[in-house]
Amino acid sequence: MNCPDCAGNLVEVTLSGIDKSFRCFRCGGIWVKDNTLGELSIKALEDWKPVVFERDLLIAGKNKCPQDDKELKQFSNSRITGTWNVRKCDECLGWWWPMDTLFRVKEVIAQGSGYTKIKEAIINS
Repeated sequence: MNCPDCAGNLVEVTLSGIDKSFRCFRCGGIWVKDNTLGELSIKALEDWKPVVFERDLLIAGKNKCPQDDKELKQFSNSRITGTWNVRKCDECLGWWWPMDTLFRVKEVIAQGSGYTKIKEAIINS
């Protein structure tokens, strides 16, 4: 599987203890299955560290789903405020969290505010 952003290899990782997610250690992006989002917690993310990368690596990717090679679509939902650069595959229902975007969710969880809205909006989209 290749990264949609930098075309690097995706490595299988576990975020919730039962899922098969994939992370690009070249640019920091994470590919997760739809059901994994409902299982995320601060405990599941506390050991994850951001990846330092050069932004010009991102031009190599093709914005294609790592599983089925379909075009990824930018996620947007009126219930979420702010900019979340998250993309979704309508075919396999997987989610691409580029450039350590998932860590912003980690920060929201740690603050105890807004995560329920984000989680509901993502899961119900």
